[in-house]
Amino acid sequence: GERAGVVLFGNSIVASDGVTDVVRERLTRRFGDAGRGLVLADRMASYGPRGRTARRATGWATANIADAEALPAPIGVTGVVHVSDGPARSVFELDGEAQADVFWVAPPGMPPLRWRADDDAWHELSGRAGPRMARVTLPRGATRFELATSGVGTVVEGVALERPSRGVVFDVCGVPSADATLWLRADEALFAQQLRARAPRLAVVMLGGNET
Repeated sequence: GERAGVVLFGNSIVASDGVTDVVRERLTRRFGDAGRGLVLADRMASYGPRGRTARRATGWATANIADAEALPAPIGVTGVVHVSDGPARSVFELDGEAQADVFWVAPPGMPPLRWRADDDAWHELSGRAGPRMARVTLPRGATRFELATSGVGTVVEGVALERPSRGVVFDVCGVPSADATLWLRADEALFAQQLRARAPRLAVVMLGGNET
């Protein structure tokens, strides 16, 4: 089927998915639902819903473009990174998704990032150090996708979950307190690379509240 990707960049309104959830529901009801799209390894704080993150996660520290301190890693389209501060794990629920694109940064000499579906064997996401993307084909009927690492310093920028069906994939990339200036803290080359990988038909910027 034909996939139509939408990516929306914004601030806390977008991060909370309190407006975009309505838009997503209407679009997918009319044109078909091609999957959850881009979601985070964990929440950005200890509170809030998990509709756009892993269902369960442990061992991750978070940073984003609105943080005052120096960023621990290059940041791409999500505006957020989750960095392992020891053994770390994220568990994503699946609803018919058959593909997972993992965006991560591999630190040199550190233990690899691993994945598995349901209770199957673990597989390594290996390769050169630096920003990476890997496409994982999930078994038919899988209900859970997991990422895990046993070391410190592995960076996960996001995971895109998609179905092999016609429909809309609606990514939300929102950061609380963000404005247009803070979004410029994202790494330009990495941002462009990841945006190309998401291949949106429509990109939307919804900012202005924090500027005023």
